[in-house]
Amino acid sequence: MSDSEAVEVVHQMIAARDHEEARTAALASQVFTERNNPGAARRAFWREVAVYPLTLVCAAAYALLMAVVQ
Repeated sequence: MSDSEAVEVVHQMIAARDHEEARTAALASQVFTERNNPGAARRAFWREVAVYPLTLVCAAAYALLMAVVQ
């Protein structure tokens, strides 16, 4: 391997490392943003606390109504 080829390989390795660091930083930023997003917390609240129990109540009411109708 000549000196110019070795230098090129080193430059490629440095570029790959920089690319990987940038990708890791972007992923970390995305995770931090999602974790501290009040809109996501609000949606999770409504989905887990309001929608699921409401669905169960509606299903129970429907089953009771169908039992009464028969």
